Amino acid sequence: MALGEHVISRNEVLSHIEKLNETLIHRNLQKCISLSLQLSWHRKFQHVILNHYPSKIPWKQDKRYILQHYNHTDLAAGEITQELVEGILLTAAYKDAIILTTATNPETLHGHATTLKRSSNNSSHNFSHNANDWFLLDSHNDHPKELLTSRDWNSLQGSIIFLHKSSVWDGFHPESNLHLADSSFPFDPNTFTREDSIINIDTTPEPSQHLP
Repeated sequence: MALGEHVISRNEVLSHIEKLNETLIHRNLQKCISLSLQLSWHRKFQHVILNHYPSKIPWKQDKRYILQHYNHTDLAAGEITQELVEGILLTAAYKDAIILTTATNPETLHGHATTLKRSSNNSSHNFSHNANDWFLLDSHNDHPKELLTSRDWNSLQGSIIFLHKSSVWDGFHPESNLHLADSSFPFDPNTFTREDSIINIDTTPEPSQHLP
């Protein structure tokens, strides 16, 4: 997956997830907290890890922007329309493109990412004279595919991801699982309690009793 000129590899993200899990082990939290950051049935990463990982590397200078997953679900063929995409982008940080992720191989279910790009008068990559035309940019194709008809749009399916002006930590409680797995946040085992996850056992020795 590419963000501008920088490329995020699958192995780098897996290594980052492993570091988070190592932090949980170091903090003795691995038995009560589970990080489900990879959707194994699609072999795709959840968007939260794709936001957390770049926030930890030097070239990610602007931490005000994150990837936002629309509706947190895959959309079937016929559900992705021009009206839907343009409505989503009304509140997006970038108004002229979305990422569309799909599982293209029915056997391996390897994920694949494409881009839906709107031709804009403000863009240096216009593919049409019409400023509101949409194109599918897919590395599997030799050239952009113009989305001209409802039939073109109805062939699209997958998860919609767009650029949102926010922080990776917005919406997370200060003691969220992600905070606890991030070694940059302090952790005090003496004050940490998670009643729904941890059974607190009193290890104070009982006072000795003298039989008469």
